[in-house]
Amino acid sequence: MSLALGNKLTLTIGDIAFGGEGVARLGDFVVFVPFVAMGEIVEAEVTELKKRFARAKLLRVVAPSPERVAPLCPHFGACGGCQYQHLAYPTQLRLKQKQIGDLFERIGRFDRGLIAPIVRCPQPYGYRNRIMIRSQWTSSSRA
Repeated sequence: MSLALGNKLTLTIGDIAFGGEGVARLGDFVVFVPFVAMGEIVEAEVTELKKRFARAKLLRVVAPSPERVAPLCPHFGACGGCQYQHLAYPTQLRLKQKQIGDLFERIGRFDRGLIAPIVRCPQPYGYRNRIMIRSQWTSSSRA
């Protein structure tokens, strides 16, 4: 397998990593793709290439998950504040519970059964009271 920046790939998402990126495998090689759901088949373009993994941007969802929903926020995917709005809220909760369990098992060596279930937020949208504006600086734009 020989990958290069800009390669377009058809991938099956097998897991979601901590932070929200989907995990696809090409043999032993891992490709991370944001804004996907487990089980989806997607087309993605390689944007970063390392020795043991690559990152790719989502181009198109070929076979969507039944857990995929239309994000409520018009800025989803652009502002960087949310990673899971494309997933139904119960799916978000299951995913976060799994990720916390994975962390406790891997880092703390705790049994994941000791972790209490995540409590649903009564208002899962519209609760933020601050934003972070991201800007790309270049040497010519700095004062």
